[in-house]
Amino acid sequence: MRTINQYLEELGRRKGLRAGLKRGLKKGLEKGRQEGREQGREEALRLAVGRVLRRRFKKIPATVDEKLAQADAAMLERWLDSAVEARSLRAVFATH
Repeated sequence: MRTINQYLEELGRRKGLRAGLKRGLKKGLEKGRQEGREQGREEALRLAVGRVLRRRFKKIPATVDEKLAQADAAMLERWLDSAVEARSLRAVFATH
């Protein structure tokens, strides 16, 4: 038979476990949200670069779409800036 102290200790461990699980779940959800926002931002940049390139240079080779698909957000930002003023499609990617 358990004593009151044993029961209270077990109850405290359960509450601690629940609290730890809640904190872990909350952190995990926030991290997932942050990653989702980053992925969404990256995809928006990818679409923007592609759109600017198509508007400026009309036909875009499949290799450019492949480059865009593999680029990270920082690279996409540089390409977007470059795409606005570049004289040729090649120039957009020349220094990057």
